[in-house]
Amino acid sequence: MPEEARIFLAEDDELNRNMFKLALEKDGHRVLLIAETLEEGLSLIPEAVEHQINLGVFDDRMPNKDDGKKLTEVIREAIPGIKIVSTSTGDVDYADIHTGKLPLSSILRAVKSL
Repeated sequence: MPEEARIFLAEDDELNRNMFKLALEKDGHRVLLIAETLEEGLSLIPEAVEHQINLGVFDDRMPNKDDGKKLTEVIREAIPGIKIVSTSTGDVDYADIHTGKLPLSSILRAVKSL
Protein backbone atom coordinates (compact mmCIF):
# COMPACT_ATOMS: atom_id res chain seq x y z
CA MET A 1 0.00 0.00 0.00
CA PRO A 2 1.34 3.45 -0.85
CA GLU A 3 2.35 5.56 2.15
CA GLU A 4 -0.42 8.03 1.43
CA ALA A 5 -3.44 6.47 -0.25
CA ARG A 6 -5.41 9.02 -2.26
CA ILE A 7 -8.64 7.22 -3.13
CA PHE A 8 -11.25 7.65 -5.84
CA LEU A 9 -14.42 5.81 -4.75
CA ALA A 10 -17.07 4.96 -7.35
CA GLU A 11 -20.22 3.29 -6.02
CA ASP A 12 -23.84 3.88 -7.05
CA ASP A 13 -25.52 2.58 -3.89
CA GLU A 14 -25.67 5.31 -1.24
CA LEU A 15 -25.50 2.95 1.73
CA ASN A 16 -22.51 1.06 0.30
CA ARG A 17 -20.80 4.30 -0.75
CA ASN A 18 -21.09 5.74 2.77
CA MET A 19 -20.03 2.47 4.38
CA PHE A 20 -16.95 2.12 2.16
CA LYS A 21 -15.97 5.76 2.71
CA LEU A 22 -16.30 5.53 6.49
CA ALA A 23 -14.45 2.20 6.66
CA LEU A 24 -11.62 3.39 4.43
CA GLU A 25 -11.21 6.65 6.35
CA LYS A 26 -11.40 4.85 9.69
CA ASP A 27 -8.61 2.59 8.40
CA GLY A 28 -6.46 5.69 7.78
CA HIS A 29 -7.02 6.26 4.06
CA ARG A 30 -8.05 9.50 2.31
CA VAL A 31 -11.12 9.35 0.07
CA LEU A 32 -10.71 12.43 -2.14
CA LEU A 33 -13.16 11.81 -4.99
CA ILE A 34 -16.55 10.10 -5.04
CA ALA A 35 -18.69 9.20 -8.05
CA GLU A 36 -22.17 7.65 -8.17
CA THR A 37 -22.29 6.88 -11.91
CA LEU A 38 -19.95 6.02 -14.75
CA GLU A 39 -20.57 9.43 -16.30
CA GLU A 40 -19.73 11.24 -13.06
CA GLY A 41 -16.63 9.07 -12.66
CA LEU A 42 -15.45 9.89 -16.17
CA SER A 43 -16.00 13.60 -15.55
CA LEU A 44 -13.82 13.41 -12.41
CA ILE A 45 -10.78 11.93 -14.17
CA PRO A 46 -9.08 15.33 -14.67
CA GLU A 47 -9.44 15.94 -10.91
CA ALA A 48 -8.10 12.45 -10.22
CA VAL A 49 -4.99 13.32 -12.23
CA GLU A 50 -4.68 16.68 -10.44
CA HIS A 51 -4.99 15.03 -6.99
CA GLN A 52 -2.56 12.30 -8.01
CA ILE A 53 -5.05 9.59 -7.08
CA ASN A 54 -3.16 6.34 -6.53
CA LEU A 55 -6.04 3.99 -5.65
CA GLY A 56 -9.47 3.44 -7.15
CA VAL A 57 -12.21 1.52 -5.32
CA PHE A 58 -14.81 0.90 -8.01
CA ASP A 59 -18.14 -0.93 -8.06
CA ASP A 60 -18.14 -3.23 -11.09
CA ARG A 61 -21.85 -2.72 -11.76
CA MET A 62 -22.73 0.88 -11.02
CA PRO A 63 -25.53 0.61 -12.00
CA ASN A 64 -24.90 -1.12 -15.32
CA LYS A 65 -22.82 -4.21 -15.89
CA ASP A 66 -19.24 -3.29 -16.82
CA ASP A 67 -19.46 0.40 -15.73
CA GLY A 68 -16.64 -0.23 -13.25
CA LYS A 69 -14.55 -1.95 -15.92
CA LYS A 70 -15.00 0.99 -18.27
CA LEU A 71 -14.01 3.49 -15.55
CA THR A 72 -10.97 1.32 -14.74
CA GLU A 73 -9.87 1.26 -18.39
CA VAL A 74 -10.15 5.04 -18.79
CA ILE A 75 -8.47 5.93 -15.48
CA ARG A 76 -5.59 3.54 -16.15
CA GLU A 77 -4.91 5.43 -19.38
CA ALA A 78 -4.95 8.75 -17.51
CA ILE A 79 -3.02 7.54 -14.44
CA PRO A 80 -0.62 4.72 -15.35
CA GLY A 81 0.21 2.56 -12.36
CA ILE A 82 -2.97 3.35 -10.40
CA LYS A 83 -4.10 0.44 -8.23
CA ILE A 84 -7.74 -0.66 -8.46
CA VAL A 85 -9.87 -2.59 -5.98
CA SER A 86 -12.99 -3.82 -7.73
CA THR A 87 -16.10 -4.31 -5.63
CA SER A 88 -19.65 -5.41 -6.16
CA THR A 89 -22.17 -6.06 -3.45
CA GLY A 90 -24.61 -7.29 -6.07
CA ASP A 91 -27.57 -8.80 -4.29
CA VAL A 92 -26.40 -8.02 -0.77
CA ASP A 93 -29.18 -6.29 1.10
CA TYR A 94 -29.23 -3.89 4.04
CA ALA A 95 -29.64 -6.72 6.57
CA ASP A 96 -26.55 -8.50 5.21
CA ILE A 97 -24.45 -5.37 5.62
CA HIS A 98 -25.44 -4.94 9.25
CA THR A 99 -25.05 -8.61 10.19
CA GLY A 100 -21.48 -8.79 8.91
CA LYS A 101 -22.15 -10.89 5.82
CA LEU A 102 -20.70 -8.24 3.51
CA PRO A 103 -16.98 -8.88 3.00
CA LEU A 104 -15.88 -5.35 3.90
CA SER A 105 -12.90 -6.76 5.77
CA SER A 106 -11.83 -8.42 2.51
CA ILE A 107 -11.94 -5.07 0.73
CA LEU A 108 -9.85 -3.42 3.46
CA ARG A 109 -7.32 -6.28 3.30
CA ALA A 110 -7.08 -5.84 -0.47
CA VAL A 111 -6.44 -2.10 -0.06
CA LYS A 112 -3.71 -2.75 2.53
CA SER A 113 -1.98 -5.31 0.32
CA LEU A 114 -1.49 -2.90 -2.59
